[in-house]
Amino acid sequence: MSPSRTGEDGFTLMELMVTVAITALIGLVVWQGAVHAQGTTDRMSACSRATIQMVHMERALREQTGHIRMPYWIGSFEFLVDGDAEDMEIPFYEGEAGSFLVVKHAGTSLLIGVRDVGTEELSNIQQFEGVSEITCDVITNDAGEPLGIRYEVYFTGKNNRPVVITAGFGSNPFWYTAR
Repeated sequence: MSPSRTGEDGFTLMELMVTVAITALIGLVVWQGAVHAQGTTDRMSACSRATIQMVHMERALREQTGHIRMPYWIGSFEFLVDGDAEDMEIPFYEGEAGSFLVVKHAGTSLLIGVRDVGTEELSNIQQFEGVSEITCDVITNDAGEPLGIRYEVYFTGKNNRPVVITAGFGSNPFWYTAR
Protein backbone atom coordinates (compact mmCIF):
# COMPACT_ATOMS: atom_id res chain seq x y z
CA MET A 1 0.00 0.00 0.00
CA SER A 2 1.30 3.40 -0.86
CA PRO A 3 1.26 6.28 1.58
CA SER A 4 -1.42 8.89 1.06
CA ARG A 5 -0.57 12.59 0.62
CA THR A 6 -2.87 14.57 2.87
CA GLY A 7 -0.64 17.68 3.26
CA GLU A 8 0.78 16.68 6.60
CA ASP A 9 4.13 15.60 5.20
CA GLY A 10 5.56 19.13 4.42
CA PHE A 11 4.94 22.86 4.14
CA THR A 12 2.57 24.46 1.71
CA LEU A 13 3.73 27.15 -0.71
CA MET A 14 1.86 29.79 1.30
CA GLU A 15 3.63 28.81 4.53
CA LEU A 16 7.02 29.00 2.79
CA MET A 17 6.23 32.45 1.34
CA VAL A 18 5.17 33.79 4.76
CA THR A 19 8.36 32.39 6.33
CA VAL A 20 10.54 33.99 3.63
CA ALA A 21 8.71 37.34 4.04
CA ILE A 22 9.17 37.34 7.83
CA THR A 23 12.85 36.40 7.46
CA ALA A 24 13.31 39.21 4.91
CA LEU A 25 11.69 41.75 7.24
CA ILE A 26 13.89 40.67 10.15
CA GLY A 27 16.95 40.87 7.88
CA LEU A 28 15.95 44.36 6.69
CA VAL A 29 15.58 45.59 10.27
CA VAL A 30 18.95 44.10 11.25
CA TRP A 31 20.63 45.57 8.13
CA GLN A 32 19.22 49.07 8.79
CA GLY A 33 20.38 48.85 12.40
CA ALA A 34 23.88 47.89 11.24
CA VAL A 35 23.97 50.79 8.75
CA HIS A 36 22.82 53.21 11.45
CA ALA A 37 25.41 51.84 13.89
CA GLN A 38 28.16 52.23 11.27
CA GLY A 39 27.12 55.86 10.66
CA THR A 40 27.15 56.54 14.39
CA THR A 41 30.57 54.91 14.70
CA ASP A 42 31.92 57.04 11.83
CA ARG A 43 30.59 60.25 13.40
CA MET A 44 32.03 59.30 16.80
CA SER A 45 35.41 58.53 15.21
CA ALA A 46 35.46 61.89 13.42
CA CYS A 47 34.50 63.67 16.64
CA SER A 48 37.18 61.78 18.56
CA ARG A 49 39.84 62.70 15.98
CA ALA A 50 38.79 66.37 16.18
CA THR A 51 38.89 66.28 19.98
CA ILE A 52 42.32 64.65 19.99
CA GLN A 53 43.58 67.31 17.58
CA MET A 54 42.17 70.05 19.83
CA VAL A 55 43.95 68.55 22.84
CA HIS A 56 47.24 68.33 20.92
CA MET A 57 46.84 71.92 19.71
CA GLU A 58 46.11 73.15 23.24
CA ARG A 59 49.15 71.32 24.59
CA ALA A 60 51.34 72.75 21.81
CA LEU A 61 50.15 76.33 22.41
CA ARG A 62 50.66 76.05 26.17
CA GLU A 63 54.06 74.40 25.82
CA GLN A 64 55.37 76.83 23.19
CA THR A 65 54.04 79.90 25.01
CA GLY A 66 55.81 78.59 28.11
CA HIS A 67 59.10 79.03 26.22
CA ILE A 68 58.58 82.80 26.11
CA ARG A 69 61.09 84.30 28.55
CA MET A 70 60.08 87.89 28.97
CA PRO A 71 62.82 90.29 30.18
CA TYR A 72 61.82 92.08 33.35
CA TRP A 73 62.45 95.51 31.80
CA ILE A 74 59.71 95.10 29.18
CA GLY A 75 56.87 97.03 30.75
CA SER A 76 54.22 96.70 28.08
CA PHE A 77 53.71 93.82 25.71
CA GLU A 78 50.52 94.95 23.99
CA PHE A 79 52.26 96.61 21.06
CA LEU A 80 54.22 93.42 20.31
CA VAL A 81 51.22 91.16 19.69
CA ASP A 82 48.44 91.93 17.22
CA GLY A 83 45.61 89.69 18.34
CA ASP A 84 43.57 89.92 15.14
CA ALA A 85 46.40 89.31 12.70
CA GLU A 86 46.65 86.17 10.61
CA ASP A 87 50.28 85.82 11.75
CA MET A 88 51.06 86.40 15.41
CA GLU A 89 54.70 86.74 16.38
CA ILE A 90 55.52 86.74 20.07
CA PRO A 91 59.11 87.78 20.82
CA PHE A 92 61.63 86.51 23.37
CA TYR A 93 61.28 82.81 22.59
CA GLU A 94 63.77 81.17 24.96
CA GLY A 95 64.67 84.71 26.11
CA GLU A 96 66.24 85.73 22.79
CA ALA A 97 65.19 89.13 21.42
CA GLY A 98 65.54 87.89 17.83
CA SER A 99 63.58 84.68 18.30
CA PHE A 100 59.80 84.60 17.92
CA LEU A 101 56.99 82.18 18.60
CA VAL A 102 54.90 82.26 15.41
CA VAL A 103 51.20 81.35 15.42
CA LYS A 104 50.06 81.48 11.80
CA HIS A 105 46.51 80.95 10.55
CA ALA A 106 45.89 80.29 6.86
CA GLY A 107 42.62 78.91 5.52
CA THR A 108 41.69 76.16 7.95
CA SER A 109 45.25 75.42 9.08
CA LEU A 110 47.01 76.62 12.20
CA LEU A 111 50.79 76.57 12.18
CA ILE A 112 52.86 76.91 15.35
CA GLY A 113 56.59 77.34 15.01
CA VAL A 114 59.69 79.29 15.97
CA ARG A 115 61.30 81.94 13.78
CA ASP A 116 64.79 83.28 14.24
CA VAL A 117 65.54 86.73 12.80
CA GLY A 118 68.93 85.51 11.56
CA THR A 119 67.56 82.69 9.39
CA GLU A 120 63.98 83.91 8.79
CA GLU A 121 62.93 80.25 8.58
CA LEU A 122 60.39 78.48 10.74
CA SER A 123 61.53 75.54 12.84
CA ASN A 124 59.85 73.27 15.36
CA ILE A 125 56.69 73.42 13.23
CA GLN A 126 53.39 71.87 14.30
CA GLN A 127 50.34 72.05 12.03
CA PHE A 128 46.70 71.62 12.97
CA GLU A 129 43.68 71.47 10.65
CA GLY A 130 40.08 72.60 11.06
CA VAL A 131 40.71 76.04 12.59
CA SER A 132 38.47 78.78 11.20
CA GLU A 133 39.80 81.67 13.32
CA ILE A 134 42.21 82.41 16.17
CA THR A 135 42.63 85.54 18.26
CA CYS A 136 44.82 86.29 21.22
CA ASP A 137 45.07 88.79 24.05
CA VAL A 138 47.93 89.45 26.42
CA ILE A 139 47.21 88.53 30.04
CA THR A 140 48.63 91.08 32.46
CA ASN A 141 48.71 91.50 36.20
CA ASP A 142 47.40 94.57 38.03
CA ALA A 143 50.68 96.41 37.36
CA GLY A 144 50.31 95.81 33.61
CA GLU A 145 53.16 93.31 33.43
CA PRO A 146 52.61 90.55 30.87
CA LEU A 147 51.94 87.10 32.30
CA GLY A 148 50.84 85.11 29.25
CA ILE A 149 48.50 84.85 26.30
CA ARG A 150 44.80 84.06 26.13
CA TYR A 151 44.02 82.32 22.83
CA GLU A 152 40.50 81.96 21.43
CA VAL A 153 40.36 79.26 18.78
CA TYR A 154 37.31 78.76 16.57
CA PHE A 155 36.97 75.43 14.77
CA THR A 156 35.21 74.78 11.46
CA GLY A 157 32.02 72.80 11.69
CA LYS A 158 31.56 73.59 15.38
CA ASN A 159 29.22 76.02 17.05
CA ASN A 160 30.32 79.65 17.35
CA ARG A 161 31.86 79.14 20.78
CA PRO A 162 35.65 79.24 20.86
CA VAL A 163 38.02 76.99 22.72
CA VAL A 164 39.76 79.31 25.19
CA ILE A 165 43.37 78.49 26.03
CA THR A 166 45.30 80.49 28.60
CA ALA A 167 49.05 79.96 28.52
CA GLY A 168 51.58 81.56 30.82
CA PHE A 169 55.04 82.78 29.88
CA GLY A 170 57.88 80.71 31.26
CA SER A 171 59.64 83.76 32.65
CA ASN A 172 56.85 84.61 35.05
CA PRO A 173 56.38 82.34 38.07
CA PHE A 174 52.96 83.83 38.82
CA TRP A 175 49.96 82.50 37.02
CA TYR A 176 46.87 84.28 35.84
CA THR A 177 43.79 83.88 37.99
CA ALA A 178 40.35 84.56 36.57
CA ARG A 179 38.41 87.28 38.29
